[in-house]
Amino acid sequence: MIRVMTETTKGSPNGIRIVEYLEGETYNLPEKLALVFDGMGVCKPVVPVAPKEPEVKKMPGAPSNKMMGVADNKQLEEKPEEKPEKKKKAAAIKHRR
Repeated sequence: MIRVMTETTKGSPNGIRIVEYLEGETYNLPEKLALVFDGMGVCKPVVPVAPKEPEVKKMPGAPSNKMMGVADNKQLEEKPEEKPEKKKKAAAIKHRR
């Protein structure tokens, strides 16, 4: 869980080693440690910001990216291949006397 520290605090991410978390720094904390720090009031969650999509500029005289003469993608879908019907061969019965 990503948190920004509001106070410098020591904590243990794994129960074995102790780490000093500095005020103003952003850390990816284990869930249990983040919840403890939240309860202590020494950190606050980071709200993810969606990346801004780049602006696409149209160039005069540039070719279009769309296929000519195709109204939609439905025309491009492959149709299942039809299997020709198998003709049943008449069983030839030979009579021997």
